Amino acid sequence: MVLIGTRYMDEEEQKVVDKYQLNEFRMVDIEEKEKVSLEIEAKIKEIAQRVDYFYVSVDIDVLDPAFAPGTGTPVGGGLTTSQLMTMIWNIPAPIKAFDLVEVSPPLDQSGITVKSSLGIISEMMAKIHAQKQR
Repeated sequence: MVLIGTRYMDEEEQKVVDKYQLNEFRMVDIEEKEKVSLEIEAKIKEIAQRVDYFYVSVDIDVLDPAFAPGTGTPVGGGLTTSQLMTMIWNIPAPIKAFDLVEVSPPLDQSGITVKSSLGIISEMMAKIHAQKQR
């Protein structure tokens, strides 16, 4: 399991991350380290050697609330939609399935979250289709 773009963990969540030694790339790491995308890609490649497929779960609150305010846990300082889509395309292993969670349209009067969600779903489907063409 690789967690990417985390910004806030409550005490219980952090205990799980620590106990199971989950691979975590916090948003501060992404912002401060010039080559963190290479580190993320290397970790995913390492995992890809041990599995046949990836299951990708995207929690919409990985995005900054400017791009996805319609979530139960909006926390500033998240990824841009473009950064997330680039990460999707750079997954160096076949994706078998994915989900997108924590989208709450009633919490977003502007509809931006739904538009971001549709873009993410489209990118994920295009990535899956492209990998089948290889």
